[in-house]
Amino acid sequence: MTNLSDLRTKLVIYTVLIVLTVAGFISAVSIAFDHRNSTAAFISQATALAETLSEAAVEPIYSMDVRLLRQQVNSTLTNDHAIGAYVLDTDEKILTDGSDENQLRGTQISSPIIDHITETNGWITLRDNENMTVGGPVLLTEGYVLGYVVLEFSMIELNDRLLAQVRQTLALSGLCVLITSLAAIVVSRQITQPIIRLTDFATQLKNGTSDRKVPDCGKGEVGRLAQSFSKMLDHMDISNKNLQNLAGSLEKQVRDRTQAAEAGSKAKSEFLAVMSHEIRTPMNGVLGMTSLLLETKLNEEQEEYARTISESGEALLVIINDILDFSRIEAGKMELDEEPFELETLLLSVLSLLSQTRLNENVTLKLDYASHIPKTFIGDEGRVRQIVTNLVGNSQKFTENGSICIGVTGSSKSGATVLNISVKDTGIGIPESKLTGIFDAFSQVDSTNARSFGGTGMGLTIASNLARLMGGDIRVKSQVGKGSTFTFRCKMRITESLAPTDDFSIVKPSVVTPNDPPIAKDSKLGETRKILLADDNKTNRLVVQRMLKATDLQIIHAQDGSEAVQQFITHKPKLVFMDISMPKLTGIEATREIRSFEAKNSLLACPIIALTANAMKGDREKYLENGMDDYLSKPVRKSDLTELIAYWSQERSGPG
Repeated sequence: MTNLSDLRTKLVIYTVLIVLTVAGFISAVSIAFDHRNSTAAFISQATALAETLSEAAVEPIYSMDVRLLRQQVNSTLTNDHAIGAYVLDTDEKILTDGSDENQLRGTQISSPIIDHITETNGWITLRDNENMTVGGPVLLTEGYVLGYVVLEFSMIELNDRLLAQVRQTLALSGLCVLITSLAAIVVSRQITQPIIRLTDFATQLKNGTSDRKVPDCGKGEVGRLAQSFSKMLDHMDISNKNLQNLAGSLEKQVRDRTQAAEAGSKAKSEFLAVMSHEIRTPMNGVLGMTSLLLETKLNEEQEEYARTISESGEALLVIINDILDFSRIEAGKMELDEEPFELETLLLSVLSLLSQTRLNENVTLKLDYASHIPKTFIGDEGRVRQIVTNLVGNSQKFTENGSICIGVTGSSKSGATVLNISVKDTGIGIPESKLTGIFDAFSQVDSTNARSFGGTGMGLTIASNLARLMGGDIRVKSQVGKGSTFTFRCKMRITESLAPTDDFSIVKPSVVTPNDPPIAKDSKLGETRKILLADDNKTNRLVVQRMLKATDLQIIHAQDGSEAVQQFITHKPKLVFMDISMPKLTGIEATREIRSFEAKNSLLACPIIALTANAMKGDREKYLENGMDDYLSKPVRKSDLTELIAYWSQERSGPG
C-alpha cells in the first residue's frame, strides 16, 4: 500500500512540476516582456521630453533670456515622473534649475552624465534602480552647441507597477498550479485504485492469506493486467506441482551423489592411509637391513652394492612420499600447522642434509640470509622445509658445476613479513617455451631429463601447490646455459625467539648427527634397561633389535596388542615402542590398557612411543591424544631410534 501511495504521490508531484514549470516559464517570459517594454516606453518618453526642452531652450539661451528659460524648465517639470531639470551653458554651469530663486545658477551639476554628453555631443541616458537621468546638447545648428539639457526622472512608480504585474502573474500561476494539483489528485486516485486492489491481492498472495481469486480491476490496461495475473497464477500452480516433483527427484539425486562423493573421499583417504602404511612397512625392512649391512665388514664391491640398495631405497621413499603428498593435495586433505620455527636454522639444516648427497660434488651450496629479516616465524615448518628441499633438490639435478644459493629477502609490516626465499643455481637453465608448464604434474624440461637426472616431475608441482596452500606462490626466471632462479613468496607472522618448553614430545634435537647419540649407563632406564617392542611384523622387530644390538638394552618382544599389555605387566619395562596396526588389540587400545594398569597400581607413566608406518596428516596428534608420548615413523633410521631412547632415558623414569 505504501508503494502505491508513493505512486499516487509521484503522479501528483510530476503533474504539478510540469504545470509549475510551464507556468513559471510563461510567467518569466511575460514579466521579462513587460519589464522590457515598460522600461523602453519610459526611456522613450523621457528622451522626447528632454529633446523638446532642448529645442525650446535654443532661443532663450541665445538671447540669454533666463526668465523665459526658467518658464520652459518649469513646464517640463510638470511631468509626473520628472524630479529635476537643468539647462547648462557651454562651460557646463547651470543657467536655470526651474526654481524662482534659481539658487544653483552658476554652479556645476554633479551628475557624471555631462562628461558623456560633452564627449559624444549626443543624447545620453543613465539609470539606476530608482532614478534615470537623460541629457543632451542644445544645438543652434549642426555642430554648434549653445549649452546642455539634463533631466532627472523617478522610476519608483514604474518599478512599483512592474512589481505589481509580477505579483499578479505569480498569483495566477499559483492558482493554476493549485487547480492542477487538485485535478491530479482526483485523477491519480482513479488511476491507482485498481492497481491498489491488485497490489493488495499480490501481498496477500505472498503472505499466504489470499483465496487466489484476482479482484475485479475494471477495464483498460490494469484490467488486462489482472486477467494476465490470473492466468499466470494458474500456470504457477501447475509449475509448482511439477517443480515439487522435480525437486524431490533432484534432492534424492543430490543426496545420493553427495553420499557417493563422501564415500569416495573417505575411500580415497583410507586408500592413502593404507598405501602409506603398507609401503612404509616393507621399506622399513629394506632400508633398516641395508643400514645394518653397511655396518658390517664388507669388501669394496659388497659395500658399493649395499650403498646402492640404500640410496635406491631412499629415492624410492622420496617418490612414494611425493605420490602420497600429491594425492593428499588432489583430495584436499592437506592441512597446515601453525607453530613457531626458526627459518635460518631450517634452511641451514636443508643445506647440510643435501650437501651429504653424492649427486654432485662440484657444486657449492650456500645461504644468503638478509640481516633485516627476522629469524623466527609462525607457520608450517615441515612444509616450508619440503618446499625449499624440493627447489634445492631440483637445482642439484640440473647443476653440474658452480653454485646453488638460497637467498632470503623481504619486507616486514604489522607483525608479518612478506618473505622471498629464492633458490638460484648455475645449471643448464630452462627454455622460455617450457616455463609455462614447469609446475605441471609429471612435467620435466624434456623427455631425456627423466633418464639423465631422475625424478618423477612432481617435486615442483607439490612445492607450487604447497605454496598456494600457504597463501603464496613460486615464480621462476631462467636463461638457458646460465641457470635458473625459483622464488618462493609467502606472508608469515613474526614471533619472538623460541623459548624452552616442558612439552617433552616436542622438545627433541631436530638435526640428525652423523654419529648415534650414546645411551648412558646411568640413564633412568634402570639397571635392567628393559625396552618393550610391540610389532606384529617380525622383520620390523628384527630391524629394531639389530639396530640396538650394540647397546646393553634388553628387548622384550610382543607380536600383538594383547601380548604387549601382558609383557608390560610382567616385565614392567622403562620404555615402550608400540606399533599401531596390530591384531587382537591395536596400539592405541593397548596403550589405554597400559595406562589403566598404571593408574590402578599408582605407577608412574612409562614413555610409550608410537612406532608406525602410518604417516598421514594428524596421525602423530591422534596418538599423543590417546596416551602416547612420542612418535617415530617407519622406515626407522638408527640415528632417530637411538636419539629417542637417549632422550626419553634422560627425561622420564618408568615404574618400579
